[in-house]
Amino acid sequence: MVFVEEPPSLNRNIMIGNGWTSLLLGLAYFVSAYKEPESIIRLVNVLANESDHFYVHFDNNLERQRFEQWKRLIEQGCRTQNVHVFSKFRCKWMSFGIVDATLDAMSFFGDFDYNYFINLTGECYPLKSRQCIREVFRDQHAGFLTYWKLPYEGWHQGGMNRIGKRTFLLPKRGYPFVRMLEIPRLRKKIPCDLEPYGGWSLFCLPKDIASYLLKFNEDNPEVRAFFRRVQAPGEMFFQTILLNSHFRDRIVNDNKRYMDFVDSHPRTLTKDDFEALVNSGKLFARKFDPAVDSEILDRIDREIIART
Repeated sequence: MVFVEEPPSLNRNIMIGNGWTSLLLGLAYFVSAYKEPESIIRLVNVLANESDHFYVHFDNNLERQRFEQWKRLIEQGCRTQNVHVFSKFRCKWMSFGIVDATLDAMSFFGDFDYNYFINLTGECYPLKSRQCIREVFRDQHAGFLTYWKLPYEGWHQGGMNRIGKRTFLLPKRGYPFVRMLEIPRLRKKIPCDLEPYGGWSLFCLPKDIASYLLKFNEDNPEVRAFFRRVQAPGEMFFQTILLNSHFRDRIVNDNKRYMDFVDSHPRTLTKDDFEALVNSGKLFARKFDPAVDSEILDRIDREIIART
């Protein structure tokens, strides 16, 4: 098994006795966006703090003129200047593109003073106020992501089919606009003798762990090449690297998100889910669609966020 040396952290963590304390410098949010910018503006504005930053990424399949228009709308509509809008990677469903965009956001924030890197989608929304979210991470040093060792009974074939085949995504008319071509691998073991882990693709990671992921990705291109042909690599790449690393004891199996899955897909949440959201104890939830039910977001603002 190959490990890379942990890079020095810019996180200003201070060791006191046997525990960690930290100065809260800020939060770095990565938001993957696919639809109209109104939801992105609302999400950024409800989270924005003067010391927090946002990297918003649109699929680069978006027509250039429309992207420039949406970029202007977001920059003008957000109440913070700390929002940066990009369209660099093709993020097809189940492709490596979202991993590329996530790593690029981590790299973009590399010289920023921040405590935690938090990835969201344009369909996410907080369940706590920005002050409460910041307090949760003030004295934390753990990484929060959902994980399970493969094979995992909740996935088709335990998820091992994802590793045993090379997946190519071909265009298709209609949602999800891709179809899979799978070819059995001759070498099924992940490079660097990594044991496979899976989990949901959203997480909250301290800066030193985000820096480690960047360094590992740079130093081990064979791992990156392997996962580029894995089905839905965003649900395995980060878990596999971190749960095989010296950071494994700092990983908490909780991504701080509320999601209700139906047939392996998060269900769109409505006002009927309000009590479950209130009682979840989570920081964020996914997914919301104002075209389906905008009242739930208004009620979260009014009865959860405003009160905390």
